[in-house]
Amino acid sequence: MLRNDMNLKTMLEFEPDDELMAILPLNVIVYIKIILINEDKTKTYNDLRLLFNPSVARELNEYIIDLNKIKFYDFDAPDKFITIMELNAKVNYQLIHDCFEEILNKYQFTGDIVINFYTHNNNNQCLSLYNGLLTTKPLKTKTQER
Repeated sequence: MLRNDMNLKTMLEFEPDDELMAILPLNVIVYIKIILINEDKTKTYNDLRLLFNPSVARELNEYIIDLNKIKFYDFDAPDKFITIMELNAKVNYQLIHDCFEEILNKYQFTGDIVINFYTHNNNNQCLSLYNGLLTTKPLKTKTQER
């Protein structure tokens, strides 16, 4: 859903609508957009490696479809480096959320991480790690606000 021709602002604001969710493959239960923010590329990718390290995230790696085909979109911003990626999960929201939450709680990440979960029934949620504080809150999309 994300495209190479999108700029940082467009990617950050991107939310799949009902139409885009409907064209996902049938085995996709949850569409996930992850945003990693750190002071430089090395620290951002160190956090990324920890997040998906097979010894740390064995279950998580089983829940993601085509984990080896994930595209990363990197942006150099003033005083920070941002990586955005999208994933498709083949399990329900609660399983994938709990898996990410356990990893974010258990390990020391150096940057901020935002994980947006989008489901077919609009049970959209945001799991975020800002300055070491982990929170989950409902994610109200533009479509839901109309």
